Amino acid sequence: MLPSARSLSRRFLLGAIASIPVAASPAAAALPTEASPPAAGEPSLLALGEQIDPLLNAYRAAVERKREARALADALCPPLPDELVRSPKGELASWCAEREVDVEGNGVWPPNYVGADGKTYARIPRGILKADLIKKAIASGEMNASRRSKRGKEIWRLIGVSEKYEAERAASIERSGVLEAANELHNSAVDIETLAYEVRKHEPATMIGVMIQARALAAHAEAELDAHGFVGRSGAVLGRELAAAVLRIAGGSRGVS
Repeated sequence: MLPSARSLSRRFLLGAIASIPVAASPAAAALPTEASPPAAGEPSLLALGEQIDPLLNAYRAAVERKREARALADALCPPLPDELVRSPKGELASWCAEREVDVEGNGVWPPNYVGADGKTYARIPRGILKADLIKKAIASGEMNASRRSKRGKEIWRLIGVSEKYEAERAASIERSGVLEAANELHNSAVDIETLAYEVRKHEPATMIGVMIQARALAAHAEAELDAHGFVGRSGAVLGRELAAAVLRIAGGSRGVS
């Protein structure tokens, strides 16, 4: 676990700094041998540092709840009937189907395949026939589905299969709580990102402040994808500020140009 702000003692800071490999350079030679005490202007940064562990613990707990809810949803959902997978050469038009999604509503990508040339290719996502879309096509006159014709009877049978599957799947997803867990996870990740932006507003005056910046960046890096971010977003938020603070405090540098 990342150390709390209260545990950022001089002994801890000296140990942390000593554990970092430093290349032989003028900047390295200027590294301080002792950690400075908190500066008078750092109370706000110290207060923000106190929030890191509680938010990170809440995020990790949300990750576990989401994992359990997702596993339950996958186990409860009925298997997809093969006849609801639209064939590109099938009779029903593409507008009678929607792209396949998982229990969280995210698009499903089929496994890649290796072609005769030995290269790997992506498969086209599957389209799943939807009862409401088929009914809409019938109502608009785009599809003839007379209940007296053989084809019409088959179409209405598929509508029944789709409605049953969709109802059972929706009930399973609701029972699992996976959507609520996913929303909770997102919110907890956003809380960490928001804290990182708040930390960014304060320029460290001592190595204690630098360590708080580093811990905020590490926490954000752990949660950045669940905040609908991207790999490296945490570095974009705090990386430059952290590097500048280290150079400035360690050797009196003007920072990163």
